[in-house]
Amino acid sequence: TTALLFSDSPSRLWVAVPKDPVLQFQKFSDGVERAQIGQVTGDGRLSVTRHRRAVLVAGLDQLTAAWRTGPMGICK
Repeated sequence: TTALLFSDSPSRLWVAVPKDPVLQFQKFSDGVERAQIGQVTGDGRLSVTRHRRAVLVAGLDQLTAAWRTGPMGICK
């Protein structure tokens, strides 16, 4: 999971694809290494899953604090 999220590969990117055309995207990117790590919802949280298990759940306020201060800024 860490490698999926933070790999320093220059070609690594995150892509948000609407639910309806997901199969179309998969066909388009056939032959390219990819992984689905979560889904966009309206609850204001980032939830990352791996093998159907949540490995990261953070609210927008926590993510903003981590971006501004570094991840140690949100650890208490």
